[in-house]
Amino acid sequence: KPVSALFGATLKSLGYGTTSDTAGRTVPTSDWLFERADTRPFLLWLCNTLKPSMVVTPEEEREFSYLQAKGLVLDHDALTANANAQHTPEDKLPHLQEDVESLQESVRDLHARLSQLTSMRDTLASQLTSLNYNAGTLQSLRNTMDEDTTQHNLHSQLPPSSSSSSSSSTYTSTLSSSGRVDMVQ
Repeated sequence: KPVSALFGATLKSLGYGTTSDTAGRTVPTSDWLFERADTRPFLLWLCNTLKPSMVVTPEEEREFSYLQAKGLVLDHDALTANANAQHTPEDKLPHLQEDVESLQESVRDLHARLSQLTSMRDTLASQLTSLNYNAGTLQSLRNTMDEDTTQHNLHSQLPPSSSSSSSSSTYTSTLSSSGRVDMVQ
């Protein structure tokens, strides 16, 4: 469909007058629009975008004129003044600055608390490592003492022999202050 025919059909659907040529084609009254090739993309966009619902009907135009005559329609200056009065950020600026300062103080407090908790975690982790080491040492000591006790019980259950009693000595285990088990004769 040629752009001129599409444009004519769009104008007709919007309720604007057109003329017909002898072949029955609808021809827009503004043929000069189609003389340049660089206007075609715009005209195609315009024809594909405009819809009858976008056009002011005669009834809507009468209603607007009535409201304008009554002084109920704001002109450009009145609309601008009204929009500026409702959207003054200067009124809200001090309140927003107070909120920002309060939030920044909260962030500082939370960072300080995070630092304290991190320090406490590190201290507790160090203490846990130390306790685990000490528990391992105590377990090793206990195992050594259990072995010594088992060996001592085995020696005490053996019948005395004359040859072994003269050549062997009796050993007793003692626990030193360092936590080491010493065998004493």
